[in-house]
Amino acid sequence: MVTPYQLLRAAYRLPGYETIIASVAGSALILDEIHAYEPRRLGMFVALLGDLVNRWGVRACVITATMPGWLRGKLEGLLNVETLSAPREIALQNCRHRLELRESSLEDPAVLDDIAAHVKAGGSVLVAVNTVRKAQWVMGELQGRLGPEQVRLLHSRLNGRGRRRVEDEVLKALKAGTDGQPLAVVATQVIEVSLDLDFDGIVTEPAPLEALIQRFGRVNRRGEKGEKMCLEGHGVCVVPVTVLTQPASGQHVYEDTLVERTLEILHECAAAGGLLHDDLLSGWLERIYAGEYLAELQRQYDQGDREVSLFMRDLKPFCSDADLRQSFEDLFDGVEVLPKQFYDQYVAEKDVSPIQARSLLVSMSAQQKGRFRQHIRWDDELKLWVADLPYDDTLGLLLQKPQEKPRNSDEWGEF
Repeated sequence: MVTPYQLLRAAYRLPGYETIIASVAGSALILDEIHAYEPRRLGMFVALLGDLVNRWGVRACVITATMPGWLRGKLEGLLNVETLSAPREIALQNCRHRLELRESSLEDPAVLDDIAAHVKAGGSVLVAVNTVRKAQWVMGELQGRLGPEQVRLLHSRLNGRGRRRVEDEVLKALKAGTDGQPLAVVATQVIEVSLDLDFDGIVTEPAPLEALIQRFGRVNRRGEKGEKMCLEGHGVCVVPVTVLTQPASGQHVYEDTLVERTLEILHECAAAGGLLHDDLLSGWLERIYAGEYLAELQRQYDQGDREVSLFMRDLKPFCSDADLRQSFEDLFDGVEVLPKQFYDQYVAEKDVSPIQARSLLVSMSAQQKGRFRQHIRWDDELKLWVADLPYDDTLGLLLQKPQEKPRNSDEWGEF
């Protein structure tokens, strides 16, 4: 298994890049959910993929539930293939969700009361939140209504072992194909990939269409729950998936334009009955990725494509370039830090198992690191950042008091 992050290390000629190229040469790569990367980095990765295919004998299969037309065209030209899509009949047969829009936000006590009532009635609910700060607050509100045993929190500011612990607990309770337990799981974007979960319902904040489709995919996963209906001659079972319409912005996480256009389409879908199936997605994506927004997106994509194409053209063995390290790290708006309270534990574990020791690290964005720079120092001995910030086993790394609520919804953010 290899990640785009590891592959791009090779393009930037960071130490060990020769091993990366040698290990993937002649291999077959399966790339899942490639659309999830922002445009410039996506352009970089696709350019790298093109070089691997054309010069290093790599074969690639790209799989995604949501492929915008502009990206499909790029990949078809790169791989010299045609896209295979599920026939309309298959899409109709696999309809599992009925859209419901609610003109409210997660700050509304009535929304939280309804989530709690669903769990008390024996159901499982995914509460999808766009920022860690709000997720921490929502978890506290739901625990006040349900108690700690029926609420879990999953987000990127847990360390590796804390996140695995929560994922294992949630999988045990809600793994697809098993009888689920009454539970509310409050999660950020980390819920959108990998986990084979089967919730009874979802309440989610507004997000781009691709993110929403991934979140919905964790609900009624086998298509065996909910109301039995007939859709153009096909018997289906559908459950409601609830999208809150506030705040109608990207909350500094997503592009406002993507969220606004997605909500416009979802309002039309809800007015037409709300049944969701894959045959609708391509047309919706073409409407979202259009006009000046698409032109800007392609400009950023092309910029990334040119950068990596130039790097790969001049790639030679034994020419690692330490000066490019900062440029590479700037691509990924994040850094791993060690909470100070785990310092002695990290020191004790690193010589026995460096991988196990690194599971104590927590991800922060570069912006957060700058904001809390007086609490973060570089440790020359450990060669990593140490953060003098509190870490809670349930809430993760705390950048504010968990009970704090902003004065207005515009102030919800990663801080």
